[in-house]
Amino acid sequence: MNKQNKFKTYLRFTTTLIIILVFVSVAIYAINFYSQKDIVTRPVEFREAAFKSGDASDMIKEKVKTDLSNLLSSEWSEYSGYTTEALRVMIPSKEEFELCFAIYQKLLNEEYSETYQDNGVWQVEIDSEFLPDKLKRHAEFIKWEIYEKSLIIQHMGGHLLGYC
Repeated sequence: MNKQNKFKTYLRFTTTLIIILVFVSVAIYAINFYSQKDIVTRPVEFREAAFKSGDASDMIKEKVKTDLSNLLSSEWSEYSGYTTEALRVMIPSKEEFELCFAIYQKLLNEEYSETYQDNGVWQVEIDSEFLPDKLKRHAEFIKWEIYEKSLIIQHMGGHLLGYC
């Protein structure tokens, strides 16, 4: 075999090797691309509830009990340095006490709904229809979300108080 034939054989071998490597690279890229696409388009899997029924509402009961206790035990001396306008905002009114107490009574009487929303989120809700008209202006709805993983209680904004 002469030198020129050896060179042609070497070129064919190298070209064939490059073509095989390109084909394998494209195949690997396609496999990775389609496997990632499958992950993105797969439906979200919801996890089972970690709490058992009643755990979320027990957290709400404890929170409202603590809030009510804090409202009832606030001392006037801690507010001595504030202006009248600031006091009006900071110190709860009689109606606000009544609303918080009414919510607490509903919770104690188990007149609420507790539902699992999925992905570790529970919702506790009290129907606000029981409230007298003077308190209804403070409570369009009474609802909380409870997050199992962080144990955070999120007030959903239906009643206009910063507590209960």
